[in-house]
Amino acid sequence: MASAVQLTDDHIERFKAEQARMGLGHDQLCHKGTLSTSDHGGVVVLSPNSKLSTVPPIIVSYADFAELKAMRGIPDEAFASGRMSDAFVKYPKPFTASRMAFLNNTKNICDLDYHLEPAEYKTLQDVAQAYLMGHSAKVKEWEPLLNAAFMPGRMAVFSGENLVVKSGDVFKIVPDPAHPLDPVVLNYQTITVESGGQIQVLAKADVTSQIFNAQ
Repeated sequence: MASAVQLTDDHIERFKAEQARMGLGHDQLCHKGTLSTSDHGGVVVLSPNSKLSTVPPIIVSYADFAELKAMRGIPDEAFASGRMSDAFVKYPKPFTASRMAFLNNTKNICDLDYHLEPAEYKTLQDVAQAYLMGHSAKVKEWEPLLNAAFMPGRMAVFSGENLVVKSGDVFKIVPDPAHPLDPVVLNYQTITVESGGQIQVLAKADVTSQIFNAQ
């Protein structure tokens, strides 16, 4: 059970560091103590939409990709220092210089959306992933276009001490139907899934847990 899990000082400091990355204090939690499926009819739902969510999220806004990378991406220093390899990252080739200039000079997001081809939009999504999870300097020339296409943005943060999925119960992460691309971030000290418990991830989600206990 989650109550039997012993957190070290290092666990607590890492939890606090994750909170700080998102501009939150370590005591800015969506709930105190343990969030258990057994206390909510066997189903816990976390969603950016507070009407769908078992507990309300903390909404964190970000202005551009540089800010989002600082909050949730892999730091460039990890690659520059050689501590990590970016061999797993796909860095898309830029559009032609004339096409990049044309798209960068569109009047607004509506104008940009109108002129972007479906394949180009998919490429921008791949670039966004490379910027966040790889060395952003390798896609630096894309940054103005990424910000124009996708920013500003927001994410729904669920942070807490313990999350428990009881045997036979279900824990779901679901999107907001009105804003399906809004990411969901979980930052928990412990997550325990008992035998027969289910986790269903239906939204774009980033889950951090200092101790994940799958029984």
